[in-house]
Amino acid sequence: MRLSAAIAQDIRFQYRHGFYYVYAILTVLYIVVLQLLPDQLLQPTLTLILFSDVCTLGFFFIGAIVLLERSQNITESLFVTPFLLHEYLLAKLVSFLVLSTVSALIIIVGSGSQKADFLWFIYGLIMSSILFTLFGLLFAGNR
Repeated sequence: MRLSAAIAQDIRFQYRHGFYYVYAILTVLYIVVLQLLPDQLLQPTLTLILFSDVCTLGFFFIGAIVLLERSQNITESLFVTPFLLHEYLLAKLVSFLVLSTVSALIIIVGSGSQKADFLWFIYGLIMSSILFTLFGLLFAGNR
């Protein structure tokens, strides 16, 4: 129960600070660029965009979130509650995973890509997103 509430709160926090607006604009921009490409360049460019930007969004934005929460003194008041550290980390991880996975799915569908191994591609996106978000959290925690 606490974990689902924490995930929902993290998604609201990201939405309130414009993360979803930024990625909506980037998603539309990527779809337009991918639709303008010739067919032989679509798959390599799609893979490059998804694994270099969409999967790494957690790496870049987690630092901003952690620093923003520190400046607003959210973390100090959060950890005097029964909320556990692993729940905090998992909520961050899942909220960025939702953003990156939804964005990637919209880009794949909107680009008109015909991926034969769609499930493995999504699995790779999810695992890469988790890995990059954890790296970003590691670096953000060292500041």
